[in-house]
Amino acid sequence: MQLLPFTELQQLIDQRLDSPDIGRGKIFHYYKILQHAITYEVTNTTHKIIPHRLDKPIWFQQVVFALRSYRRKERRSKLKEIVLLDDGRTGFDKEGKEQSYYFSKIIDTIGADKISVIRDHQHRSGLIFDVGEQQVESFGNKHLDATERKVLEDVVMVYKNSKHRIGPAYLGTSLHLFFEEFHRYYRLFKGQGVKTLLMTNHYHREGIIAAAKMLNIQVIEFQHGLIAAEDLYYVYHDMVKDFAAQAIFPDQLVLFGQYWKTVLAQGHEYDPQNLIIAGDYSLQTDGWEKYQGREKVKAVFIGAQKNMPKDYVAYAESLLRTIEQQHPEWQLWIKLHPYEKEPELYEHLNDHPNCTVYGKTANLMDLLSQSLIQISVYSTTFFDAMGLGVENMSLQKYTPGADYAASMARQGIATPIEFDDDPISLYQSGTKENKVQRPEVYGPYDPQAIAQLIS
Repeated sequence: MQLLPFTELQQLIDQRLDSPDIGRGKIFHYYKILQHAITYEVTNTTHKIIPHRLDKPIWFQQVVFALRSYRRKERRSKLKEIVLLDDGRTGFDKEGKEQSYYFSKIIDTIGADKISVIRDHQHRSGLIFDVGEQQVESFGNKHLDATERKVLEDVVMVYKNSKHRIGPAYLGTSLHLFFEEFHRYYRLFKGQGVKTLLMTNHYHREGIIAAAKMLNIQVIEFQHGLIAAEDLYYVYHDMVKDFAAQAIFPDQLVLFGQYWKTVLAQGHEYDPQNLIIAGDYSLQTDGWEKYQGREKVKAVFIGAQKNMPKDYVAYAESLLRTIEQQHPEWQLWIKLHPYEKEPELYEHLNDHPNCTVYGKTANLMDLLSQSLIQISVYSTTFFDAMGLGVENMSLQKYTPGADYAASMARQGIATPIEFDDDPISLYQSGTKENKVQRPEVYGPYDPQAIAQLIS
């Protein structure tokens, strides 16, 4: 697997998908699923490839699903009108209880008694779920009804029309996974009277969104992190205007503040009226002010990012040498990403007397508020640090985040630094004020905006 900057990936995608007709079906436009396939192909992500049946006739595929329907029956649970897809991101509230990081406030606003929670992953969760992973999987063992057959025909048509542009194994895998997810959730939702689906990131969840759309279920996405013009799955170029309504996006996107709406306005996938500012509904919104004015420690904070442990470890080792030689009174604090898959790669850093590695569930705001410097490539934590007296610094030319890093510097969110720079000496030479202020990024939580959206 080869990691590439998003801007480079998008250029490679644009070379393959150079016409709005590529990926167009009769029901949906599959541009986003083709994006996934091309990304896997150009990064040589071979472990994502799985067997698929899209080269087979429709009747054969229908037989496969019919046979599967005899294998195991679904265990149906009655769903409420509002369904929430648990994303597995957790944090701790003021009492130290583990909660859903992005949805605890939303649930309090709407009322837990009005929401059914679905969990289809194995991550930790701060939510009690009504439908679990195995139960969701069981809905994949059903024969196809007439609607599902039409979607399958759509998928097969796009596969046949696009496989000369994209490696068939990667394209077939992405479309196959899309249809399997569509089938599971279409069957789970069908006949249940669900009216609204709440979720975080829409990308790689096109199957569930498509199922909701086929059943006239409103899909609302809640911002879960940084949104930048360099993203693959936000801020789409103008060709997308031709098929945005068909391209399996959520109906509305709920945002933390005006800053993010301004960023998204550069793209063409959403009408402005479908971008809803609700303020900061994350766990950090409760008592954020208590972190202001915290006593500072001579500490550099690094919030590590997923899929980049080797890069972050290499930088931490280099920075620790600088600290040891020139700033022995300083500490390096590293917090692991909540989805870090290889935490063991960081463990040896704890052996250094000036370094502490904190786990996935450590209190981010507590660490940030006591630090003087934060270093990352690109991260939502740059925005979290605003108003806490922390100097943000972004490592430039750092694959795969070089384009994001450049954006952080260009917007004045973070001071650009290189791998071998001494960030502590740079900090001591004089801090720089952020061009963007916290209220623009994280507005006050507005429960009324949520209530109006759901009603």
